[in-house]
Amino acid sequence: MDQLIIKRTLLKTHPDLRLEDVIALDKVQKNQKITDIEMNRLQEIKLIDSDLKIRGYYPKISFREYKQMILNMITQKGSATREDIVNLIMPTLSPDIPIEKRQRKISNITAELAYEDKLIENISKSTKASVWVLINNENINGSKKMKK
Repeated sequence: MDQLIIKRTLLKTHPDLRLEDVIALDKVQKNQKITDIEMNRLQEIKLIDSDLKIRGYYPKISFREYKQMILNMITQKGSATREDIVNLIMPTLSPDIPIEKRQRKISNITAELAYEDKLIENISKSTKASVWVLINNENINGSKKMKK
């Protein structure tokens, strides 16, 4: 997951977030103990529930940002399987959305990169076990316009 996009979005939606809040939230994510003061603060700004579960914080990420996340991963790894892309995008989508809709969104993002933007291609013979690679490395940083 592209942590930079998520952190940037978290800061936009919670401008009152303090460094102590980020550290406390990190502790909760790592199942470490937090103080009552930290717990109360995170509950106050609605980042965790009363049972210390992190609230469904799913940042609003644009189609363009999702596509850039995928392109970044393919650039770093050389290729990405369908499973890689699902593992990258799925954690950023709310579980309140039905699984079929989340899967369709991921497929739509990938299809747009491949068939409309023409930036990636599937080098496997399968759509379920697809392996995506960049068509042209110079396109990944926006020299060719992506939609949305």
